[in-house]
Amino acid sequence: LNGGSASLLFKLTSGPTLTYLAPDNPEITYHNERYPAIKTLDLRLDKKIRLFGSQEILLYSRITNLLNTKNLRSFGDIFFDANALSNFVENGEVSQIDGGGYDISYQTYYEPRRFYFGMKYSF
Repeated sequence: LNGGSASLLFKLTSGPTLTYLAPDNPEITYHNERYPAIKTLDLRLDKKIRLFGSQEILLYSRITNLLNTKNLRSFGDIFFDANALSNFVENGEVSQIDGGGYDISYQTYYEPRRFYFGMKYSF
């Protein structure tokens, strides 16, 4: 591709720690559990088109979270669901509804796949 380019960016981040006190844990236990790792793959495509003189147009497309990986942001709302933490640690369950019955799934996972398109004019 004359004037074109493609790039991939893979990010792997260790999940943040959290403290979970099971009945048999000493009270001084801290950071004994961890969220799952956060993994994303992003893609960027560029195409430069020369016009005349020093003028050019750059067309680009960027796709974040290309594989649409579900990366956990929150396991639930501990203020409205007292069992959210234990359900996550012991059973791997992630709360989608708070204690009042409201949908909190928007805060449960990081953003899904997103598409961005743009154009840049240089002279």
